[in-house]
Amino acid sequence: MTSKTVPKLTLIDRSGVLYLRVMIPSDVRQALGKTKVVESTKTSDPREAERRAARRHVEILEEIEVARRRLNPQPVADVTPELGKVLAERVRANLLHLDDHTRHNPTTTGALYAALAFQLNRGTPQSPVPLPPGLMPEADRPAWAGATPGMAHATRTFHSETLALLREAMAHGDLRPALAPAKREAEALGLVIDWNSKGQAQQIAGLLKQVLGAMVLAYEDLEARNLGRVVETPSQPTHAPI
Repeated sequence: MTSKTVPKLTLIDRSGVLYLRVMIPSDVRQALGKTKVVESTKTSDPREAERRAARRHVEILEEIEVARRRLNPQPVADVTPELGKVLAERVRANLLHLDDHTRHNPTTTGALYAALAFQLNRGTPQSPVPLPPGLMPEADRPAWAGATPGMAHATRTFHSETLALLREAMAHGDLRPALAPAKREAEALGLVIDWNSKGQAQQIAGLLKQVLGAMVLAYEDLEARNLGRVVETPSQPTHAPI
């Protein structure tokens, strides 16, 4: 496979359950640490399996492109508001996408997310406090049953406390909370930014303010979801203007 290869999606039958398989191109195998992706669609229905596999295929292709961009990073000579807008949109979209994944998968990552959120806000690894009842789902709880009351409480607490911290940072002009997310999204786009540049200190501050604002908006969206409101997850930009 060459770096321009678009890996195809294949469905395979394993004891009646359909699995998706995508071969990883050779140029990013080491970076991703695998030669292929094989995952269950958790259904035996061909049409439903195709729909689920197609969605996952898009995610895998994006992971491959991110790996390629990181292997061939481009230095950013001019930090512009347009670049800040792209990074901010990616930060907000990814926060909402993570919530999509956790909120509707309580028996898998949702349970882990809620448990970690609770521990981060209410205890430490050295002296953890007891988890509230109902945080972890019952073994026979179907995925479509949604979050348990304990999980919902822990998630609401985590979101409200994080939003309060982000709003305080915005009010005080403290842009430090935005630095790690901005770096992560820049790296995902294959961009190298000198975050300590004295010559572009004002531009970098402006970019970080855009990202911090996007984080505030994202957590406001999450709080709206916690109230049962419909908040769509926006698509994220895949390229940056440089």
